[in-house]
Amino acid sequence: MAGQSAAGLAVRPASPQSTIAQADIWASPGTGLPLLVEVFGRGAAQPALSTRILQVGLWTPAATGTACSTRRDRAAPGC
Repeated sequence: MAGQSAAGLAVRPASPQSTIAQADIWASPGTGLPLLVEVFGRGAAQPALSTRILQVGLWTPAATGTACSTRRDRAAPGC
């Protein structure tokens, strides 16, 4: 997926009242970045919602040209 290997996780709600049967999440093992998410309704063969990342490029931006702002009540490291 998106040129990356991915590990899968199936999440099933414990409540029998949920309209969701299962959510499948495929994520990059190195970063945890979700690459594909599919949500299935009860009794459905096809996902009700499907979203995927088609292309991924992981990099650290240069320190110059980046900025951050903070809220007064929260300190942000590196700002």
